[in-house]
Amino acid sequence: MNRKRTYFPELSGESLESIEIERVSPDWAKNTCVTKYIIHFSGNTIKSIRGTASHNGLKQVAWGIMQFLWRQGFNSGKTRIAQPLDFLPEQDALFYEEAPGIPLVSIMQTKSRDEISERLKDVAAWLVALHELNPLGSTLPPARSVGVDEYRKVFGDLRETGPEIGFDLDLAFLDTLGSPEVTLIHNDFYPGNIIIDATTVFGIDFEKSGMGSPYCDLATMTSWFELPVQDSTSIFAQGELKGFRRVFLESYCQLRHLDSDKTIRNLNKYLAKVFLDQAYEFAIIYLEGYKNSNEHVRDHYRRMVISLLDKFEKKLSLK
Repeated sequence: MNRKRTYFPELSGESLESIEIERVSPDWAKNTCVTKYIIHFSGNTIKSIRGTASHNGLKQVAWGIMQFLWRQGFNSGKTRIAQPLDFLPEQDALFYEEAPGIPLVSIMQTKSRDEISERLKDVAAWLVALHELNPLGSTLPPARSVGVDEYRKVFGDLRETGPEIGFDLDLAFLDTLGSPEVTLIHNDFYPGNIIIDATTVFGIDFEKSGMGSPYCDLATMTSWFELPVQDSTSIFAQGELKGFRRVFLESYCQLRHLDSDKTIRNLNKYLAKVFLDQAYEFAIIYLEGYKNSNEHVRDHYRRMVISLLDKFEKKLSLK
């Protein structure tokens, strides 16, 4: 109640009537908590706020990035973010107004092919707007990236659980990921972090964001159409998924006046990094639940890691 005027100054004349609180983070996300607050005001006004906290300091990074984007014009028009409201450093807790609309991943499951293609063009325009910002003079951090020692530790621990995960990973390619263009990137740009309302696109979840290569965002988005187990895309044939991938990439390249064929060729080593990161994340989940999960769950994550590392090696061979 004390923060009503700060969060919603336009509602200063309305009284707060009730607040509904719901945890919306998945059970497996033990290191973070996402809570939804549905706030009812007099006059039938309803506001929805999301609060998220963690213990790794990444919410403070997201707060800084969101404030920067809000000031740079992502507060109106067709390319937007959810409005940042507050940050509590003691709890590493971030609060923001919930973006209206539905995730792109849901659109991929329920809409027609033509509508999906149009939304992908809108998403490409959002990403272009991000990459063409001028962050000079800002204090934006580098985009978060897993280090070589982190990979080696997790995959080393993983190999001890079963000989079938015995990949001898070539990590030297990580030194070649430098880019002549460094700009602000989302760094976790996939359909679950993209909310669409009519023709407005909202980007959410900026914990990994910072300065980096725009190829990282292109690779993250396009890799989603190639993931080995992807329930949200299984309704489409492989050729259709490639078509959606092409629509997104060509729209992005056209808006930035880039050669799409050259851009696609240059993506391979970044796609290798994305698949390596995906395998890394699944490996952590597998290791954390190794002693407590049943055999079926363990087998699922084991197969995901193996499949992703196989994709990693195939993309690496094309770089």
